[in-house]
Amino acid sequence: SFVDTGRYLCDASVMDLICAMATKSSWSAIAEAMNEMTRAAWRRDVEEQYTHLCQAMHLNALLEQSAFPNELRVTDKCVKNPYMIDFAAREKTLEAEFAGEVGDDILRLDWTRNAAARCGGKHLLNVLDGSGRILMSKLTPTSKPWAAKNLIGDLSRRGVCPKVAYVDDGCCGAWQDVLRIAWPNIHVRLDGMHAIMRLAHTTTSTQHPKHRKFCAMLSKAVYEADNEVLQRLAQAWARDHGGGPLPASIERKYVPRSIRDPQAIVTAVDSILQELQKAADTFGPLLTNASRSAWSNLKVHVLKGCLCDPPGVNMHASANAVIIGGECFH
Repeated sequence: SFVDTGRYLCDASVMDLICAMATKSSWSAIAEAMNEMTRAAWRRDVEEQYTHLCQAMHLNALLEQSAFPNELRVTDKCVKNPYMIDFAAREKTLEAEFAGEVGDDILRLDWTRNAAARCGGKHLLNVLDGSGRILMSKLTPTSKPWAAKNLIGDLSRRGVCPKVAYVDDGCCGAWQDVLRIAWPNIHVRLDGMHAIMRLAHTTTSTQHPKHRKFCAMLSKAVYEADNEVLQRLAQAWARDHGGGPLPASIERKYVPRSIRDPQAIVTAVDSILQELQKAADTFGPLLTNASRSAWSNLKVHVLKGCLCDPPGVNMHASANAVIIGGECFH
């Protein structure tokens, strides 16, 4: 089964690999991975087979190792071109799928630069609903909320009607003006993970031994689990697994979390920064001057209520359920 790329016939499984990796790696990284796979196949199917054949026939091999043919190497251009041709063939179908999605009560808006650069643009706006379905993905000239005004209007006319929007910046500024043109009663909130990233990105290095601990501490400062559900799930899991401890992956999946009270967040983060500022480490300090500056800016939004769950919105509704220890969990 082959895909006609216009100049070459490309094996369908190779096309599937390119499509799967296109949003995760650069074109050159995908090409290098494919070359490594082809080199391995060349060694296995050509060099080793030739050596075994010579041994079986009691002949001296002319070469211990043959050169990997240039004709089998692929470049980043070889990878990108068939992907773009394949995308062009599917573009109308994809747009039709997007147009049919109206989402749920939650809207997530996020700009990315790296993906935009690979598309030949400056900024790429991704709009998703609470379940992670993509509602829209468009290149924009800037990452300012007003650049998305017409796109938001398109979503509204499509039938998208969220109750809350999560943004990475401009939570109490321009985003409110833009979004409330389409949805007058929408709540605009700062996304919790982006809030944590604002602080996590200011450390001296992500390789610092305490960086991972810092991120975990910030997460606990912002979010709190539903203790009633947590205890019930732990007991149910123990009944089903002979008293074994509740895995963290199961807790994350079935125990709802809420954002803590603004003052509680401020108190917790102040304490974390103070603790890590004083802590001595052979690898040097973890926090920088930018850490304090970022927290000063973020604290204003926390105290204003930008980082909180909106009233009247069910953040944890799910039709999917599982039975654990004779009890039902969503």
